[in-house]
Amino acid sequence: MRSTEAGSFVLLKKNYYLQAFKYLYQMKSRLPLVIAAAFIILTGASSCTRDFICQCTIKYSGQPGLPDSMIKEYPVKDTKKKAASVCEANSGTYENGGITTVETCRLF
Repeated sequence: MRSTEAGSFVLLKKNYYLQAFKYLYQMKSRLPLVIAAAFIILTGASSCTRDFICQCTIKYSGQPGLPDSMIKEYPVKDTKKKAASVCEANSGTYENGGITTVETCRLF
């Protein structure tokens, strides 16, 4: 090999390594952006709030002439677990003046 051929080979080799380092540097500078975008997408997808319907059945007893059972629906916008918790918290048995009211709520 002549010295000029050897010199150009060394230049090509240096240029190749410089290109490789330049590429790695560009990828390193984009890495935080890619990680942040992935985090935002995963966080948004995992905790999506949706619209649910809380359906409550209300039954009265204790005196004659009370209305039949009723069904009321309420919109709830939250995650499924929280919406179910809020909806079911409305369930209960109440008594006032000899009239017993039983309210049973479920999430749909």
